Amino acid sequence: MPQEGSRIFVGFRALGFHCNHVPLALQYHKKHRENYVITAVGKAFQTYNCSRLGITSISDVHPDNINYLVSDAAYVFTACQNIIRAFQRNKT
Repeated sequence: MPQEGSRIFVGFRALGFHCNHVPLALQYHKKHRENYVITAVGKAFQTYNCSRLGITSISDVHPDNINYLVSDAAYVFTACQNIIRAFQRNKT
């Protein structure tokens, strides 16, 4: 009979498989009273709610891989090639 490992992170494994080397960003939504994790995944970024680590949105696609990612209360800023973009609700 195979031995089962810890099931603590079973629902969150995909996040680690898809993220790249770019550090994640955190954002707090005042109205929802929720923290969000924003992570770069190749040419787009994904937003996850922290309470369940469920994916809430995926951004528009960039022309190349995202190199930098940062956020404030309203925007997510990304750098790709030599262009900086600002996203509100994952739309430029």
